[in-house]
Amino acid sequence: MTPMPPEVPRTLAAHRMIIGKVQVVLAHRKMPLGALEALSLALLPPERIVIKEAKRLALILGSAPYQTVERLHKHGLVACSGGDKSRYGRLAVELTPKGIELAEAIRKALGGADVVRMEAAE
Repeated sequence: MTPMPPEVPRTLAAHRMIIGKVQVVLAHRKMPLGALEALSLALLPPERIVIKEAKRLALILGSAPYQTVERLHKHGLVACSGGDKSRYGRLAVELTPKGIELAEAIRKALGGADVVRMEAAE
């Protein structure tokens, strides 16, 4: 049997720690989001960005960026503009005050904005 490289268990442990911290923030705020949705929120800039560009820059995590944005919008965390369901390529998103507050809480729990971006890139 081929042994697992030593960095794999360390990486998995780090990811579990990140997910756990995000879940604690969400639980305290009674926010029914998944960890990847919440991390995506924390990665988004406060200014308007086209969803397609946010996905290209790896600011929206997961394989379904429009569904992630739809859930964030449903909970009042982002506002959408510039498109509709038939023109996803032009749809843009912007954090609401509620979204900015939650994103900041998540970043703070993880040690700051730079840590969130660095961890998401790994």
